[in-house]
Amino acid sequence: MDSFGVFKSAFERLSAGDFSAKIEIDGPEEIKEFAAAFNAMAGMLRETFAGIKNECKGLVDAALSQKEFTRKIIDTLPVSLYVVDRDLNIILWNRTRTIGEFGKSEEEVLGKNITEIIEGDACTVMKKELLDVMNSGRPITYERESPELNRKEKKIYRVTRIPFFLEKIREAILFSICFL
Repeated sequence: MDSFGVFKSAFERLSAGDFSAKIEIDGPEEIKEFAAAFNAMAGMLRETFAGIKNECKGLVDAALSQKEFTRKIIDTLPVSLYVVDRDLNIILWNRTRTIGEFGKSEEEVLGKNITEIIEGDACTVMKKELLDVMNSGRPITYERESPELNRKEKKIYRVTRIPFFLEKIREAILFSICFL
């Protein structure tokens, strides 16, 4: 292969992400210097890419750790909490929701539309409330009488629906918190 072909092949490998590409060529001094400069550049790119990769891994690990920490905090809250997006798809469902009235685990509900989980009149009322809060952009608190679950007395609980807008994507997220 001629010098041009050797360089072309090495540049193609490098541009495809193969940072181990090296040029070993014999020829005039200018060609050797160019090959040495290419090899130095490839080595620097290899080191830079490895550093970026390690930094990204560290950031991902930190984010996952933070997410797990946040999940544990949310699960220990003494309130029933769930979060839906603008399309009413569930993106968070805490432990209290799992052991509460609906008794569905997070794995069963995440990504599903809340209307698939809550049925009947409760679904109709809740959907209206969620949409009212999203459209108004203001938190709204509702009082409810708990359904009679083999109790002599019904309890009154408060449901607060809170709109939350993420700045970058301007997408409404809605927190619903139930206090007994």
